[in-house]
Amino acid sequence: MEGLLNRRYLRVKAMQALYSKELNEGDLASTENKLFSGLSDIYQLFIILMSLIPEITDIAQRKIDIKREKKLATEEDLNPSIRFVDNPVISIIESNLRFKALREQYKVDWSLESDTLNKVWRKISEDVSYISFMNGTEPGFEKTKDLYIHIFKKHLGVNETLLDLMEDRNIHWYDDVQLAGINVVKTLSRLQQNQEPSKQWLPALYKNEKEDKAFIRELVERTVLKSDELQNQIMEHTKNWELDRIARLDIILMKMALCEFLYFPNLPVKVSLNEYLEISKNYSTTKSRIFINGVLDKLLADYKEKGLIKKVGRGLIEHS
Repeated sequence: MEGLLNRRYLRVKAMQALYSKELNEGDLASTENKLFSGLSDIYQLFIILMSLIPEITDIAQRKIDIKREKKLATEEDLNPSIRFVDNPVISIIESNLRFKALREQYKVDWSLESDTLNKVWRKISEDVSYISFMNGTEPGFEKTKDLYIHIFKKHLGVNETLLDLMEDRNIHWYDDVQLAGINVVKTLSRLQQNQEPSKQWLPALYKNEKEDKAFIRELVERTVLKSDELQNQIMEHTKNWELDRIARLDIILMKMALCEFLYFPNLPVKVSLNEYLEISKNYSTTKSRIFINGVLDKLLADYKEKGLIKKVGRGLIEHS
């Protein structure tokens, strides 16, 4: 089963939790509680975004019903094409027992946003891909699925009004909405024809819950408990820099990387190094990647000389 959260994203959320702890001076227990609560909330965001697919289909159905009730309804009004509102893809989504239960659990309700969704629907109905789908030959399962993916990527997952609503509901979702949206697309692409309502096709939150939770918990705890020691080591290799001149986030990322070098024997050094360099590129200053790479290279050479790097199993890959 696929998981929404990969290891890089877990590192990012750990970094954000550690940064928040330093700013607010919270204790370790509350930091971990907020971290895991925030990770669980990402699944709710995923289900909310996933529910836009049946919601927009319901709007299309309501438009058909309104036209049929017109006093001077045309033949087209009375007998419209229903291939968008009645097809095997939407049937699989709407009938899935797990999806139904989660929508109820999270109290997903788009009724207050009907104006926004009606505006979105108008754009969808004018979309060349939608028009081609409706006017062409019988599209089949894969082409129907492709249309829903197109609609989500072009009209739903990037709609600023809808995304602002997500941020208003949970301030942390501003960072998480892209991940949730990517997983909506992945989930749609994995749907297979003739799936039973009880078939589990929704991804889990974690790829391996036990291992992933243990990883992120230990990473946060080690970074906090070894913070002073690691900071002193960093400062020894940045003697030309005053502490307040180094971005706080850069220090946190370096501490996390050093923890993985020293205390995670199954993680290859190169993997850890590359992960934190990529994270710094996306979340810190423009020059952070070069700076962090230089400091970590020096510390890594020092650790190796002192025999402090002890890797086993998979951790031995590309380690010398």
